[in-house]
Amino acid sequence: MSWETKTDYAGLAVTGKLIAKASNLNKSGQYIEKHGHNGDYVEDKAFGLRSAPTTEYVVADDVSLASVALGTVTTVDGKKYALESISISTGADQEPTVSATSAEVASGGATRNTFAVPTIALSPDQIAQEPIASAFTLSGASCELTGCSVEVSCKVGTNDKNGDPQAHDVTNGHVVINLTISQYGSTVPTVTPGSGWKVS
Repeated sequence: MSWETKTDYAGLAVTGKLIAKASNLNKSGQYIEKHGHNGDYVEDKAFGLRSAPTTEYVVADDVSLASVALGTVTTVDGKKYALESISISTGADQEPTVSATSAEVASGGATRNTFAVPTIALSPDQIAQEPIASAFTLSGASCELTGCSVEVSCKVGTNDKNGDPQAHDVTNGHVVINLTISQYGSTVPTVTPGSGWKVS
């Protein structure tokens, strides 16, 4: 692996369009100590060792992420990681950012289900973008969308034995879109949600 190559633990990279620019394995675990009859330390044993990788991406060209599902498993260096969340941020005069988190799962296992993600379309333009088409409509004279972020997340649950995962399930999958709207005139902006969406 070269210095410039970053590991795509989430499996979202698209050659020449969405490129992994930073990643972190985020290892954690627990230890149990064994003590002798007088309380002296004898040895310890690690258990429940697992990773929760994060991956950051750069948007290099127009890209459409279709047929993506949380809970999908990617194999890296013999380890398996289930996609747990995707975070996207776009805004006026700012570079679009994309990041993802994953959860390590059992080497021989897969999640029992997945959570389908709506198609996400992005460009490298430094503007407020609507990554998920038809999620909302903004109206109002002199009202401008100046920021739009998306959070797609779920919980990858594990059934453990001695701290080691045996089975996995995806729960609490949801999509949240946050808008920043600038009102430059007297007209109040109106946000109309698309089919299947709610405004809160």
